Amino acid sequence: TGEGGFIKVAYHPTAVIYAKNDSDNRVDQQALLTAGWRGKVTQLTYKGAIQKLGDATADTGRQTDRLEFENELRAAWQLREKVTLELAIGNQQSDYSDPTLFDSSKIYAEIASRYAYSPKTQLGLAYQVARFKVQGSPDQDTHQLTGGIDWQPREKIRIFLKAGGEYRKVANDSQVNPVLEGRTEWTPREGTGIYITAYQRQTTSAFYAGQIYTAKGVTAGVSQRLNTNWTARFEGGMEKATYSRVSGSGASGRSDRIWFVRPSLEYKISDEFNVAVFYRASEDSSNDPSFGYAQQMAGVEFVYKF
Repeated sequence: TGEGGFIKVAYHPTAVIYAKNDSDNRVDQQALLTAGWRGKVTQLTYKGAIQKLGDATADTGRQTDRLEFENELRAAWQLREKVTLELAIGNQQSDYSDPTLFDSSKIYAEIASRYAYSPKTQLGLAYQVARFKVQGSPDQDTHQLTGGIDWQPREKIRIFLKAGGEYRKVANDSQVNPVLEGRTEWTPREGTGIYITAYQRQTTSAFYAGQIYTAKGVTAGVSQRLNTNWTARFEGGMEKATYSRVSGSGASGRSDRIWFVRPSLEYKISDEFNVAVFYRASEDSSNDPSFGYAQQMAGVEFVYKF
């Protein structure tokens, strides 16, 4: 905190072992880096991430080995006491091991303004222009305008909402879609936390050339501290993904419905170290019989902060 340089590094490996078909056992890996410099009225921040994953995705309907990269450089200037201007450039990339799947990348630039209306209310407005390069189909250009509010009406309630629209152009075709992201957090009493999130966004398909899918979903969770060291948590959610064609020819209209539940029990060993056991069940039902999956997973999670 305060002025000067800062850096944060995280590495998150996840070992997955199957009760059947042990040839599918794997280790997913995530590495994250945040670094920058903070002055009195300026701040420069770099965020980078690399992930090696092999879990099933709703888009492909099966376990999918892939590499994902993210990079962003963001500069912020405090123009006035309550007004901040931000400029950012970045890229995202997904590379698939399966040659039948379509690699994709996104390059974007963003300008945003933040206004501290009050100590408990912050308003924002952002414009982002991006280009998607998808293997096997023409480039997709998007323009996205969103407004947001981060509001804490009471000490125990916090609300974040971002809403707007996206214009997507591919060759001679174009479409406009809404964009939504929201989260509400509530602490009814000490030791109890509740949250709910909702979202709507568009994503390029790795399975169908020239298609995107709109994902609409909601997730919710509750945590309850049982005593000094034990905490119980329960999370669940639903998502609907609807496909549409933006270039080329061929059938479209696939629709998937996905749900998941995840109860867990966490034990705090020390201020730096805790361990949790969890169970996760999920299912994807598709109107295309070639897709869809059901999954059950139990595991142990260790978290150490140093």
